[in-house]
Amino acid sequence: MRLPHCCRTTVDFPWKLVLVTALFRMLGTMSATLVFPFMPFMLVEFGIPEPEVGTWAGMMASAFFLAQLPSGVFWGWLSDRVGRRPIVAISLCGQAFSLVAIGLSTTAEACLAARMLGGFLCGAEPAIVASLRESTPKQHRTQAFTYSQTGFSGGVLLGPTLGGLLAKPADNIPALRGTVFEASPYLLTCGAAAALQLLGLCFVRLLPRKQRKALGSQEVVELPMVAPETAPPKPRPTAEILSWVRSRAHGVTVGVRATCAHPVIAVCLTDIFLMHVVQSALGELFPLFASNKAHGLGLEPVEIGEAMAPLGLMLGVVSLSFSALEKCVGLKFLFRGGMPP
Repeated sequence: MRLPHCCRTTVDFPWKLVLVTALFRMLGTMSATLVFPFMPFMLVEFGIPEPEVGTWAGMMASAFFLAQLPSGVFWGWLSDRVGRRPIVAISLCGQAFSLVAIGLSTTAEACLAARMLGGFLCGAEPAIVASLRESTPKQHRTQAFTYSQTGFSGGVLLGPTLGGLLAKPADNIPALRGTVFEASPYLLTCGAAAALQLLGLCFVRLLPRKQRKALGSQEVVELPMVAPETAPPKPRPTAEILSWVRSRAHGVTVGVRATCAHPVIAVCLTDIFLMHVVQSALGELFPLFASNKAHGLGLEPVEIGEAMAPLGLMLGVVSLSFSALEKCVGLKFLFRGGMPP
């Protein structure tokens, strides 16, 4: 006999939420990595001198993440006030717009501005993390965050593959010659990625709604989703709700500066920062080397995309196996081995 929901002592794993957040992470990463296979070719067509292509390619790669760095705080703050769904929807629409702008760019400066706009509008990550944190039971959080991270791997796989496959379509499809896709040879690949971003809007409603209490002009508190046996029994006044929320955190309120100054958190942040520096450098340097016919491999965009795709597969395998490895050897061992939690 199946027990009523209020009498259960275990909470099912939130597979639907994990899959949806993984999808949004994949779309965000795809928009960042899409340009890597064809960026050197695009810069040459913009008229950038050969000795300056590397400098401009680095600027193009870093512009997205440079704009995303301060905007993440803003989008996280805004998602606490308007909810998670609107922020994710704005991010998807913003990514679609910036990708089309990149495909229609005729100068390096315009493309750089479009990349920065895409980075600024890529604000889904704070809302995704908050949704997972609020809606996942404590015993499932490590596994949920690990599986959701596979979306990043999917973006690393899909972005370069799509970017290289659909670049310069008029060179391979005679019917497209003389069309807008010949005048803007990277519009098709950017447009396809933008269409995927807009398609993601269909899944925004699967994110949990922000839980609120209408308390007049008093402070609105969002209660985390917890197991039924630990949830507060009835709605209570604001002061009691605040007291209950603080008691869940053992009565300690820690600021951002104090949090980042903690030795363990500081080490984790440093490790993740260095890991992303290496990964971003690899993602940008390899296309430069692979596209150079005089001193490199002389590959075309589609071949560069195919060569970069296995990195996404490897990251996916690591993400899927992380939870099991953590149970076997522990987080500290994985951290020392180059797999940050």
